[in-house]
Amino acid sequence: MERGGATEMVGDFGGEAILYGNISYYSTDIAAAWEVVHKFVPEPFEERPPNIKIVHNGFKWFVRVTIRQIAKTDGEKRATADTLPLAICRAALKAVSA
Repeated sequence: MERGGATEMVGDFGGEAILYGNISYYSTDIAAAWEVVHKFVPEPFEERPPNIKIVHNGFKWFVRVTIRQIAKTDGEKRATADTLPLAICRAALKAVSA
């Protein structure tokens, strides 16, 4: 692996792994994590865009993603982590798996 984007996989995957392009380190790189945040903020803004709240209490990062969808139930997902990129990724994974 090279820093800044994975170009190969190491391990026994029971077959051949093929990667197309670089894979960003979303959970450790803040620039890559902001790409995740932008996925929740549509452009142009719809009538009810999602709300993302980020708070640091001096110890942990808290991220809340509120998904507002027209004609669907609103949903709120929260996550915490020691680092902001990881908290963003955890909240995003909860939001898309709901």
